[in-house]
Formats: sequence, C-alpha cells, structure tokens
Amino acid sequence: MDLTNLAEYSTNEDFILDLEAEDIQDFSAIYNIDLLKTISEAIKKQMALNKDYDIVYLLKAHEADMAGYGAKFTVDLDNFKADSNYTPATPMDVFKSVIPHISNLAGIIKRNYQMYPTYIVAGSKTAAMLRSMQDMMVSMPNNQGQLGFSGQTAQFMKMKILEATCADQNKLYLSIKPTPGNLQHSALIDIVYNPMYIIKEITDGATIQFVRSRTMLELCRADGLGVIELQNIDNYLANT
Repeated sequence: MDLTNLAEYSTNEDFILDLEAEDIQDFSAIYNIDLLKTISEAIKKQMALNKDYDIVYLLKAHEADMAGYGAKFTVDLDNFKADSNYTPATPMDVFKSVIPHISNLAGIIKRNYQMYPTYIVAGSKTAAMLRSMQDMMVSMPNNQGQLGFSGQTAQFMKMKILEATCADQNKLYLSIKPTPGNLQHSALIDIVYNPMYIIKEITDGATIQFVRSRTMLELCRADGLGVIELQNIDNYLANT
C-alpha cells in the first residue's frame, strides 16, 4: 500500500492490506518482523497526520467566521525591525512583537466565549518560536525565578502549543477547551469509534485484510476560536 497517497482519503474509509500469508510468514521467520503489525502502525501514524490535516483545514475554512467575531487580525513583523536588520537583536524583540497580540486575541475569545483559550495550533517553525518564548518567560538569562505570570502575558504562558506540520507557518490559531461536563460547548468535536481495527475477508481462497477506522471531526462553534496571520515571519525564521 502506498502510504504517500493515503492523505487523499478520509479517515472514515477502509484501507486494503494486500499481503499474502506467505509474505507475512517469511518476514516473521527470516527477518523477525511482524509485517502486519508494522504496516498497521504506519497506517495509524498516517491517520493521525490526516486528522491534523482535517483540523487545520476546518480552521482555515472558518477564518471568515472568526473574523465575524472580531477574532482575526494580522501582525506585520517587519514593523518591529530596526533599519535593515531583518532579525531580532534579542529574543525580547520577538516577544514584544508577538505576545501582546496573542494576549489581545485571547481577551477577544474570552469576551465571545466567556473562557480563555487553551490551545495554540501552529506550524512547526512558528510552534518552535512560541515554545521558545514560553521557555524564556520561565527562565530569563541571568535571572532566577519565574516571569510572566501576571498581567496580559499570563494566559499565553498557560496555553498549550500544538504543532501541526501541515499548518501554514504564518498562521497561529487559538482554541478553547470546554470544561468537564460541558462538551456541548466544544468548538471542535472529535468522535472516535474503533480508531483502527483489522478484519480478514476470504473470497475464493484469497485472503484480504482490511484496515477500518470510524471517526468524525467537526467544527461547530467559531466563537471559541481565533487566528493571527504573521506577515513577513520568514524574516524572523530565516535559515531555520
């Protein structure tokens, strides 16, 4: 099975494992490899990547709704560079450029939804930058103790950064997490029934293995979401 093309399918589809019993036995006897388990794990990983893609797709598709709630805006990082210097002189330069806008967006979501956002969804490079900012807040160079648990930066420190390799590097999304017992207020709903199981079908002596997954992902409330587009972020993430 060509896993590179698996992303074309929904996680609700069935996948065929075209494996002969002799092949499975040979790999087990010669190479000590459980071929069926190995391929199953590869498919499970790809399904997780597909779900990341579905989440990012839904977030992008509902950006207009986020804008309707006043929870979408852009930040041009070139406004914070000095002269022809396209990289920040200190980590604090990026911190002061980005964090106030994240805190502002968190406040807007709090107004819309009556709850501060819990998650930040971003691409790999942007997520790395945000994690570095959180580390910097906890441990400043040449200083001891914690920093940032007061004022507008407090909520940024509490948010969990989720990295999605398929997300645009210049976008970061904020999302709420419903309190226990209030799942009806969820912005994103993920229903999973038998996330992955394998069945065998024998037809005219030929055995075929099917990998099946039953999941549903839906974005039902945009008032608990927000997005920031970081313009010219490549200048800050140059050579990374």
